[in-house]
Amino acid sequence: MSRSSGLSRSRTLTMLWRATFWVSFPFGILAFVLPIYGRELGATALEVGGFFSAVSLVPVVVRPFLGRALDRWGRRPFLLLGLVGYAVAMGLFCLADTVLLLTVARFVQGLGQAFLWLSAYTIVADVADQTGRGHDFGIIDEATNRGAIIGTTAGFFMWLGLENTGLDGRQIWFWLFAAYLVPSLLALWSGWRGVWETRPQAAMQPVENRPVSGQLLALMGIVFVTGASSAMVWPLLMVFLQDALRADVDALMWATCRPR
Repeated sequence: MSRSSGLSRSRTLTMLWRATFWVSFPFGILAFVLPIYGRELGATALEVGGFFSAVSLVPVVVRPFLGRALDRWGRRPFLLLGLVGYAVAMGLFCLADTVLLLTVARFVQGLGQAFLWLSAYTIVADVADQTGRGHDFGIIDEATNRGAIIGTTAGFFMWLGLENTGLDGRQIWFWLFAAYLVPSLLALWSGWRGVWETRPQAAMQPVENRPVSGQLLALMGIVFVTGASSAMVWPLLMVFLQDALRADVDALMWATCRPR
């Protein structure tokens, strides 16, 4: 590998790390506040579970076709689409004052998730050294986890601080996700400025069209059912703690911070 290509590879991975780090800030807090806010808007337990299942539905539908699109049109456009999807979702969360708008925001987030992560890991596979692929994939997971931990901790303190100012739940929700919009825009900026196209020349040949097999459709159905059902467990638990045990927000917050 030449020095220039080595520098290009290093810059691509560095900027991809920054993008995934910033975009991961709201991941943990959503599992906590989404059921609470959904109930405040009048959502039923089934609708709250649907918020979480929506994020599972979109990747199941999109990702089987996304791999071929990445080879045909490149990695960068879909990476940026994913980052835009997350930024738009944060904006929609800010404005969400109905169950419908909250559901739309989750579907948009699901689109961002479907585009972003497959594109990011494909870029890593393109630029990683054969002897260092495990390390390069690992730093993306490390960036995601680090961003989620920092973002969740900051979000909990921000929630408690805003609660003490006398704001109601909808106002706290607005300011919380207005704050999370900032790192999502930083993630988009990092991707736009520093992550360039990495598609190999061999992949630029025309991609053969193949029909979708019945086995693939069956697998997609299985993945959706299992993913949706597992995604509904946590929000329904939060609803149960709120309704049956009359747990307040502070108690729920400490419950979510328990050692694992």
